[in-house]
Amino acid sequence: GLFARLCEWIVPDKTLEEEQALLRPVYLDEQLIDTPSLALERVRYEIGNMGEYVNHMLAKSMPAFLAGDRERIKEISEIDDKVDILYSEIIDYLGKISRKQLTDSQVQEVSNLLSAAHDLESIGDIIEIDTVDLAEQCFVDDVRISEATQKVLGGLHTTIAGRVERALYSFAKNDVEAAHDVITMKRKVQTQAELAEQHEAQRLVA
Repeated sequence: GLFARLCEWIVPDKTLEEEQALLRPVYLDEQLIDTPSLALERVRYEIGNMGEYVNHMLAKSMPAFLAGDRERIKEISEIDDKVDILYSEIIDYLGKISRKQLTDSQVQEVSNLLSAAHDLESIGDIIEIDTVDLAEQCFVDDVRISEATQKVLGGLHTTIAGRVERALYSFAKNDVEAAHDVITMKRKVQTQAELAEQHEAQRLVA
């Protein structure tokens, strides 16, 4: 711990300002602010871009956790930093749009886009806080996850990751049918989660 803090002091991490300079939004265009319909479309694209990072985090998190791969876990935390930067840029851009003269439907779209961006940022935080922190604790305590538990958690992860990817597709393409597919899969996810909890409870009893 002391050596790690010394290294951080000698070679500090990039500041948020430096990270922001390296990572810029792909689709947000300040010149479109005065044309809300076009600007809002660009926000949808940028949220899709942000979602790709979140999807990448989700896809890598469970395999890295189950394999006990410390380097891959660290990469996930670094991806979340990028998600946070894009989230901040999107919220700032939407704030500028909201100060323009908007129709009722555009006001609703601003609200929907804010919710989507917030939900994605929250998913990123959950992955980082829960998975990364739990993985670090496993490293410290030398915890080994059984093959049976890996299979249960891996199956649940595959289902959830697939639903998130489908949800991102439905959002980016404004695909109602894809969105409906995601909603109808909710019960399957809940059932798998319940079975995973039952499995863990049985392991604890044993």
